[in-house]
Amino acid sequence: RRLRYSDRNDGNISVRLDRDSDEFTGEVGWRANRGIRFFARRIQRDDDFVFDGNPDSKDRRTVVGAELRPNAFLSGSLAIGKARLAPADNTVTAKRFDGTVFDANVVYRPTGALRLTFGAKGDAYFSTYQDNVFYETKNRSAAMDWFLGSRWGIQAGWSKEALSYPETSCLVVASGEGG
Repeated sequence: RRLRYSDRNDGNISVRLDRDSDEFTGEVGWRANRGIRFFARRIQRDDDFVFDGNPDSKDRRTVVGAELRPNAFLSGSLAIGKARLAPADNTVTAKRFDGTVFDANVVYRPTGALRLTFGAKGDAYFSTYQDNVFYETKNRSAAMDWFLGSRWGIQAGWSKEALSYPETSCLVVASGEGG
């Protein structure tokens, strides 16, 4: 897959983020019964950035999980696994990520007109920001859907996401002389 950003007027963003990506995803699943499915997933992704200032990267993930649908009132899923993110070039000294990732959600339908959804996710993604090869993210969310007949509905939700970079960075702004 080739990603190219179209805004050539901003020479920084489009040049720094243009890349070629190769990704392989494989999954094995087993349905224990009508309401429960277990799975194991492997994802391998390599990013080759056009801009030499960005380190080419490798992303390797192994995740196991379950999808639950015991009845019409309750459903959800849980996936937990290990992710390894590193520069493709072992001589790059940037910090690597080798940690746990997860994704969980629960959907509760107490009536035919109301649906409540709760979710939590922890993951890591590659970064092109200064000396950070990756950043971690933790996300929590809740949503309510209230259906008013077949054509109308009301939806409200909340989510909170926290990003964490392994290396702190600061921007130094030089002030002008004189005056």
